[in-house]
Amino acid sequence: MEASNFSTEKLLRNYLRTLQNNLNTSTIESVIDFLQEPLDFLENGNSWHGPATSPESQKYFITKLYSKHLKFIIDNIIINWSETLLRRQKDMLVMEYFVPKGTKNLQKIKRASISLQVLVSYFSTSYQSQNDLKIYQKHQTYLPTIIQKFVFSLLKSYSIQDFFDAILKNEEVDIRERYSEWKEFVGLICSIPERSANLMAFNQNLGSREESSFLSEAYPIWKTMISSFSSHVAESFLTAFLLHSQSQDLSKITNPVSTEDKSHYLVRKVATLLSLLIGKDNNEFVSYLIKFKYFVGGKIFPISIVRVLCCFLSWGGFQDRPDDMMKTFTGQIDNLRLGLNDDLTLLLKTLISSWSDPTFIKHASSSVQMYITSAILIIFGYLPKSTLIKAAILRDITPGITRWLQSTSEEARKMGMVTAEIFSKLTDVLENVLDFELNPEDDDVKYFRQLVELKDGIVDLPDFDYEDKVEADLNGEQISEEYSNHEDNVNNEDLIEIKDVKDDNETRVVDSDDEDDFNTHASVFISSYKLSSDDPDKLELAMNAAKNLIRQKTGFGTELDDHATELAKILIGLQDNFELTGFEENRHAAMIALICGSPKIAVPFIIQQFFEKKYSLAERYMILSTLSTGARELAGLQSIEDKKEKETAIIDTLSQEISKLDLTTIRSLKETSNDKVRRFSRKPLVESTRTTSVNRFNELAAKTFFFPLTAGFWNLTRDSDLGNFMKDPTLIQRYVTTLGVFVQCS
Repeated sequence: MEASNFSTEKLLRNYLRTLQNNLNTSTIESVIDFLQEPLDFLENGNSWHGPATSPESQKYFITKLYSKHLKFIIDNIIINWSETLLRRQKDMLVMEYFVPKGTKNLQKIKRASISLQVLVSYFSTSYQSQNDLKIYQKHQTYLPTIIQKFVFSLLKSYSIQDFFDAILKNEEVDIRERYSEWKEFVGLICSIPERSANLMAFNQNLGSREESSFLSEAYPIWKTMISSFSSHVAESFLTAFLLHSQSQDLSKITNPVSTEDKSHYLVRKVATLLSLLIGKDNNEFVSYLIKFKYFVGGKIFPISIVRVLCCFLSWGGFQDRPDDMMKTFTGQIDNLRLGLNDDLTLLLKTLISSWSDPTFIKHASSSVQMYITSAILIIFGYLPKSTLIKAAILRDITPGITRWLQSTSEEARKMGMVTAEIFSKLTDVLENVLDFELNPEDDDVKYFRQLVELKDGIVDLPDFDYEDKVEADLNGEQISEEYSNHEDNVNNEDLIEIKDVKDDNETRVVDSDDEDDFNTHASVFISSYKLSSDDPDKLELAMNAAKNLIRQKTGFGTELDDHATELAKILIGLQDNFELTGFEENRHAAMIALICGSPKIAVPFIIQQFFEKKYSLAERYMILSTLSTGARELAGLQSIEDKKEKETAIIDTLSQEISKLDLTTIRSLKETSNDKVRRFSRKPLVESTRTTSVNRFNELAAKTFFFPLTAGFWNLTRDSDLGNFMKDPTLIQRYVTTLGVFVQCS
């Protein structure tokens, strides 16, 4: 019986492969047969010409082959044949695979759960080179739109209870496998909102009509899901959305304080998406996140994101319907007046309270000080004079301005003076306006003064199609930049080759038995970094991007913690089989980023791996090196060393320049000097440059770093078989040195 089943399965695989190969004929009839026959096989239809249909073969097709079949359809049919199928009125064949229609039964629910998992795996953004974007332009525009529609249709047609029944109540599968599959499925479902936000920020090539339709359909789903999020999932979701907006839409704003109409439009576009996602009746944590934590909670966003947040908060009364929000794209805002109890006014009072605090003025880093000051000045631009006066902002901000002006730091005094000047200009009569006679050509002064003029949420924009204008401007900039960057390196033959690849519509044949091929691109999700040691392109791309991705994910949600041990295990055991450039440096940097980003989870696991027998001496050296460097970074010592090296380099350069000068002799100076001697003290300079360094390593030193490393050595000494590698004198020296670094850092 088993031999018969095996033979049937083999015949089924071979027949499906034949259907795939027939697509090389590039006829619509072969495409329709490829789509229709497997559906009839599952539903006992008449067009199936393959092996005999049986419940066992149907079960095998669904459990073993269905997901690969769906991926083949996405990669080949949807991209190349959707328009033709639509003209022939056969597009519902594709829909039936991903969103099974009709009366629900166990088979259709299983197919729906597999479909959702496949769709979500494609439901992701990617960063690609310019040439890749040319070749896969259709993937970046049309395909995400289709996948979005399929995902929404699935979530409307099938409930979580349906998927629960199909996966967890399937008694034909071992209970442990069911729980494991259900856990993965739930994780995938929870990632949909974040992936959706990333795509909404990433997809720049959708026309305004398609984007408006997508928003109208998407926003109630995500709005409902966000309202039930736990706090860390909501924060991860919204933060991912903002960061990817920065890398996509907002990256078109070349000057962060630009007041061009194009800049206002792009800020409003992202703020509109944020408004549709959150809605008017958002939960308490989301309100806290937007109105407090993103400003004074320790996070520092680029100024363009601050513009988006302020723009969003200024629209407090426009969050009821998507039609209302879409008006803000073109500046159709009527009678927007911000009063005492509006979000921006309340946020301003919170910011001023932090900004005026003596500890903040004396010990906060310059980047944090500039971040808070910038937010205050942006909000100043939104609020009318009457609101600033009635809200008693003068009473709140005066003590802070006094403290800033008394600071020993020139940069701090400058921020205080600019803030005082701007506030005085907004609230005082002309003859009483403060003027500290600051240099108008100073970059910082110009930057701060420009912030108050932004007013993205309330400025009037001309009525024309900004979507087309912005995209046209961007395309022109990209073409110019690409030409200038590659003018000397790309010849006509290369361009012809690229064009040939782009125009090649030959269907890629996929073997159902083999692993699926994927285009190499850097993902924005840590879970996508399952590094493949047998694919040099994928490995090199992942290694180059791993460090930055890990650091971007640090402190945002739980994604880094969830995958910390798996990433550590992969990075430690990875082999440079292809002699990739910078492999060891990239691996070392990624390990340090992981140690600093998730120390409580990653470090104990890494130390445990150090004492495993399966690793070489070189890998153990690497582990100790990354632990030492990570500890120094957590303690704040690494940045100090980098600063010293930079200062040393500057001093060396100055010494060389000074040696070239024709300096005045000491005797001539004595002859021309006066009897009076001026004495100078370095105390003000020292005070102004002194900063408070936060040692994150202190709370981790004993429990996370020192004791696990010493306890592991103690256990090895009691087992002579396992402890042989620790008899290497150079490794022992490195081990003791690492412990010494831990003590120094603490």
